[in-house]
Amino acid sequence: MTYDIKTYYRKEDLPVLPDVNFFHHASSFDLYKGIAYYQPFMLVMFDEEKPIAAMFAVIMRTNRFLYGSLFKRCHISQQPAFFETNLPRIEIFNQLITRLVKEVRNKVFFIRYENIGDAIFGYKGFRENRFYSVKWINIRNS
Repeated sequence: MTYDIKTYYRKEDLPVLPDVNFFHHASSFDLYKGIAYYQPFMLVMFDEEKPIAAMFAVIMRTNRFLYGSLFKRCHISQQPAFFETNLPRIEIFNQLITRLVKEVRNKVFFIRYENIGDAIFGYKGFRENRFYSVKWINIRNS
């Protein structure tokens, strides 16, 4: 089943969305307001005219003096916000991640997706879009 996915770069353009997930809520735009190095956007998936899922992402410039896609990255945290419980989450996530890759393909050098929670969740969507897993060593001050 295919759904309509729209991309919003401004909070004012967003439709009314339920507050389900802190990381993928409309108020996330306020965190990056007025910062030139960050370009937030949100992908919202619709079933006809009703929003069923949303994914918030941020394009970050890594160098303040150099421009171009080589010096930018896209960052997403947590699973998307799902507004309906009876719809297939994996299929919805696959469509969202595919649209995300198409949206930022020529804008960023790489996409970083963190804190997915379940290691199996979204595996198919990540593989189809050529994502790969990187093990990071967490060092904490004792």
